[in-house]
Amino acid sequence: FKKVAPIAQASLSAVAGIEQTMGLPGKLMLTVSRGSLSATTDIAVYEFPNTVLPTQRGSDKEIAGSVVDLSPSGLTFAIPVSIQLRFDATDVNGFDYFVHTWDTDSRDWAAVRGSTYNTTTFTAYAELRHFSYYTVVKTRRAVSAPAPDDDSSSGLSIGGIIGVSVAGTVAVIALVGIPLLVVYLRRKRRMGPFGEQFNLEHRSRKHKQGVAMLG
Repeated sequence: FKKVAPIAQASLSAVAGIEQTMGLPGKLMLTVSRGSLSATTDIAVYEFPNTVLPTQRGSDKEIAGSVVDLSPSGLTFAIPVSIQLRFDATDVNGFDYFVHTWDTDSRDWAAVRGSTYNTTTFTAYAELRHFSYYTVVKTRRAVSAPAPDDDSSSGLSIGGIIGVSVAGTVAVIALVGIPLLVVYLRRKRRMGPFGEQFNLEHRSRKHKQGVAMLG
């Protein structure tokens, strides 16, 4: 951390159990919720130029506003406090502007989970569990995968659709045709090999022969 004098600062004696707001006009607003603190605590906000904690060399990150030091550093909260930070944006298309905190292990800026931003008011928002250094960082938005072609979006190719249609037709024919075939074969078995007319004549002769024998 480069030892430089803060650009601006503000302080507040935050009383436990009371929601209070403090900040730097046009730069930052900090809201301490009821229940965030268990005891009255003196807190302070210091604004520094963005050069005090630069991003790593070669990084695609770009600081888009002032760096603020929320003090006392390391102070934690039972209920998160909320912060609003103004940022500078010359290009909002294809970029994100999230609140970041300084990570002492990687010595780089890390995005605060759940951060959001508004490109109309050029304000970024976040809920904080502890005090540290914070700023808004400009990062290139991840490019989403292209949408699939219309022919493949349905999951079936033209050949697949034809195959499904043919298979369905065959299934219908089999469903209707098999019972008809069974009826036909049963009827044919009753008719005999020479057809219905032969069966009638054959039964007639058998009947006459039986009558003659009885006579």
